[in-house]
Amino acid sequence: MVELNGAKADDLTGAELGVGYNWTKNKFRLTPIVGGLIYQDDDSRYRTETLNNGNTICRDRQTGYFADKDRCSPEIKPYGKLEGAYQVTSKLEFGAGVRVSDEVAPYGLIGARLTDRVTIKGFGGKDYYGLGLTASF
Repeated sequence: MVELNGAKADDLTGAELGVGYNWTKNKFRLTPIVGGLIYQDDDSRYRTETLNNGNTICRDRQTGYFADKDRCSPEIKPYGKLEGAYQVTSKLEFGAGVRVSDEVAPYGLIGARLTDRVTIKGFGGKDYYGLGLTASF
């Protein structure tokens, strides 16, 4: 399975892209997932600017000099998750999970099946929440 979520985790907001495997038994599902939170670090030493001529550059905030564009690229923070869910109806599931990155964050989840292979999922806990799509193969 592949997941794509908009999420807030570890005090960062961005997009999660992860891969995992669904183990299913009757109406229960257990899914280990690994992935990365893709985010733009606003506290970074480097920032992107657009000049009057329309060119976009990367600038070092400490020195004021131009920097390589890759220094202004989004950053990726790896994560691991383990989710368990129970299928209440053919279209609805409830569950819980734990996300491990800089911090360990337990969360609850609700999923609604859009097609046989695609589910929209909302999840939330004290330090982790978001909304996304999961595609199973």
